Amino acid sequence: MKTLQPFLWFDDQAESAADLYVKTFPGSRIDSVDRYHDSGAEASGQPKESVMSVSFEIGGLSFVALNGGPIYSFSPSVSFFVNCPTVQEVDRIWAALSEGGEVMMDLGAYPFSERYGWVTDRFGVGWQVTLSQSQQLIVPGLLFTKDHYGKGQPAIDTYTWLLPDSHVVREELQADGTVLHASLVLNGTQVAVMENNAGHEFDFTPAISFLLACDSQDELDRVYCGLSDGGEIMPCGWLTDRFGVTWQVVPAAMFDLLQDEDPVKAERTMKAMLQMTRIDLAALERAYRGEEAAEAKPRISVSAIVGVPAAKAWEFWTGPAHIVQWNQASEDWHTTRAENDLRVGGSFASRMEAKDGSAGFDFGGVYDEVSPPRRLAYTLGDGRRVEVTFDGEGGSTLVREMFDAEGTNAPEVQRQGWQSILDHFRTYAEREG
Repeated sequence: MKTLQPFLWFDDQAESAADLYVKTFPGSRIDSVDRYHDSGAEASGQPKESVMSVSFEIGGLSFVALNGGPIYSFSPSVSFFVNCPTVQEVDRIWAALSEGGEVMMDLGAYPFSERYGWVTDRFGVGWQVTLSQSQQLIVPGLLFTKDHYGKGQPAIDTYTWLLPDSHVVREELQADGTVLHASLVLNGTQVAVMENNAGHEFDFTPAISFLLACDSQDELDRVYCGLSDGGEIMPCGWLTDRFGVTWQVVPAAMFDLLQDEDPVKAERTMKAMLQMTRIDLAALERAYRGEEAAEAKPRISVSAIVGVPAAKAWEFWTGPAHIVQWNQASEDWHTTRAENDLRVGGSFASRMEAKDGSAGFDFGGVYDEVSPPRRLAYTLGDGRRVEVTFDGEGGSTLVREMFDAEGTNAPEVQRQGWQSILDHFRTYAEREG
């Protein structure tokens, strides 16, 4: 996975903002400027051939600034610490960023820093400029407040578990157990986390998201499913997690396809991407090559982070005595019986019925793969394929199901039904585990 990349959503000021930041921070540069073409312009409502995004680097951290229109507004819940080695550098950067901006905390001496100030620049982006010897000049900061106060620690635990090359460097808690200040490394990038409930009216918004460019589809699926659990899924790999933070989880190879010198190939790739939520790299590559998509059933995925070790999750998932306890989509249904011959070539069957006896159906199939406690694959009686993975570390397990859609009900209806069953499984496993 490539380094964590902050993504800034502007109305139409991406070029001006990038220019200010590159001029303000030494050793910075503009890497590329991309423009809107047919599909992108139509989807965003932006003028064709206008600037879509500017990629730039400041202080060794890579950013993207997007002209996306007046949809989102910046919030102090995400700001950027600027660690300066001298007072003179603090004052110089403060002067540049504060011109035309709004001061959140005056520049001066504080118990935690001899020279510090917090400002929102003229474009609305927040900066906390401080005297510090930290090796990373620019550090993204997450402030959990308002409805997300108290979610800082669960967020830290989730992020450091899901993202590679991630760990807690140091952490200081408040009397109520919330995070006063934590320093993390997420995917090799230093990130700060704080919590404050002092009457703030602001909260996280998608105006600042974090782009994670994954090296493989499997890595993408794991991170996407884990971050989207309990959150909100959006188009093009975007999601807002259950803690309020917005991410873009995409394949790293996608950018070469979108930026190809052949505008026809790039346009085909863009058009395909705009139709996706979770990004499917193989489908993008087919679109890039101009290949007609093979006629196949849509694949649907559901996931949940379950607070038990993988071995326990496997036991609860596969044991017939457990299956009858959790296998229902709603409280007015239940599973009356379950059988499970857990081996390759073995079959399983269960009977799900409405509690009032008004309806019922059988569910079953044959195992194609049984790899405890990590993976199951099976084929249903109607020929549809299902894969279940148990990605556990410590006391938590990310359970993912990928299945072929059936042709009777809408895919979203099917996704909701399978997700509901998985949520019942999580509740049962955490209660019994």
